[in-house]
Amino acid sequence: MIICCYYALREDEILSKNQAGRYGLVHLPPRWHQLIQEAINLREIRHGSSYRSKVSRAGN
Repeated sequence: MIICCYYALREDEILSKNQAGRYGLVHLPPRWHQLIQEAINLREIRHGSSYRSKVSRAGN
């Protein structure tokens, strides 16, 4: 996740991908929240996508 780099540059600290994703849900604009949550879900092996299809996910 690019959010790991974003967090490291802003906070001068390293986080796991999931931790950085949660940081992104708090600190990035809402338009990115669905995509960030999708990445967290995929990393945590949760079933079911928050998108209707892979095509709609790619378009986000």
